[in-house]
Amino acid sequence: MAKQLAAIHNHTDKTFILSRVASGGRALFVIGAAPGPVLGRGNYPINLEIADNSDCQKYFETNHMRLDLTDPVTKATQSFSFWDDDWKNFQIYFCEGENWQAGFKLMRGGDHGGNRDNVILKISEHPTIPGQIELTAVTLTGLEEKKSMAKAFLNFAKATKISPSDKTNQAKILEYMQHPDFRAMSEQAAEYGYQTIGITFGSGVSIIVGKESQTGIVRGVRGGPFYVLASTAITVGAQEGFGIAIGLILSKEPVSQMTGYSFMGELALSFVVGIGGVVFTTFSGYHGYQILYLGGGEAVEANVGIDHSVVTKLPEKP
Repeated sequence: MAKQLAAIHNHTDKTFILSRVASGGRALFVIGAAPGPVLGRGNYPINLEIADNSDCQKYFETNHMRLDLTDPVTKATQSFSFWDDDWKNFQIYFCEGENWQAGFKLMRGGDHGGNRDNVILKISEHPTIPGQIELTAVTLTGLEEKKSMAKAFLNFAKATKISPSDKTNQAKILEYMQHPDFRAMSEQAAEYGYQTIGITFGSGVSIIVGKESQTGIVRGVRGGPFYVLASTAITVGAQEGFGIAIGLILSKEPVSQMTGYSFMGELALSFVVGIGGVVFTTFSGYHGYQILYLGGGEAVEANVGIDHSVVTKLPEKP
């Protein structure tokens, strides 16, 4: 039993090799090594169990994943090892190289989800410290919960006839957020443990490397001040962008703290055409997801990478 490594999203210019050591063997699985294709910037499906290790003293040597990164210009290399702890609800830990004795720590997002949940491993540079590599686990979990919220949002969107043309109409968006159906979604989100809810309007293009942006209004699930949200995501890999979409965003982060970076991965809801979604882990370790709705019959595929959001408190009416 273990978490499942569903994909690796490499947002750096470095190439990588992934190997898996498990059940007493060495390098039972290797991806990215010669003579195969060089794995550089992009998104790569993996479908592999993460090695279990509840005690590094006993099990590290025989149970871990190793990630080797190489700068294609300087040929300098950097490596990490990671694993999940099957005695701690499969939390994901990592260390530099194979030197766990020098210290290891919980991977950002590694405490989210449990056994059998799918995980996307994000490789990126620190947004403000060039050259510093960051590893983030974006866990695709709670699918039934998300499907339930997606159906509720779809019904809300149809009942209110919300439209992309409402994007710049703050008064109209605030009116939508007072609608009984939206209040019911807020109450449900609070029961699920989320702190923030909002409506967003997004657009994007993505051919190999793309850019997606969105704006909207968010607030606490139990009420409180409204905030304007503006964000931009940089995407990588061969993918289809979502064009223009209306979103329901839910986060376990307090609304006032939503300014910052997030690492995002596609969530396949697969229950109705015109609905898609992404899950995210913030740079501060909070989790959330976003349901995306298109008003027509198009399929929605949102496969975004690194997002930067800014929230600004709306002035209260006198």
